[in-house]
Amino acid sequence: MIIIMTIDDFKQYAKPNVSALFTNIPIDYLDEFRSLFAKHGIYFNIKYRGPRKNDGRFPTEQRRNCLKRTAKSFSVYKRY
Repeated sequence: MIIIMTIDDFKQYAKPNVSALFTNIPIDYLDEFRSLFAKHGIYFNIKYRGPRKNDGRFPTEQRRNCLKRTAKSFSVYKRY
């Protein structure tokens, strides 16, 4: 089943008083989010969120970043 989303559908993930423009968006919506906003010429930085497994990376790198393949959700930040 394909879900067609609009920009207004993502407003539920906007949180006031945080640096992220949108937070805790399920990873299943990543491709839809990117294509929808790219059609309007709007681009963002994306940070993946979720478990940080021991995948052979340096421990401080594991704490700082979640990999796309293990992400459960993502947050969106303004691109500078």
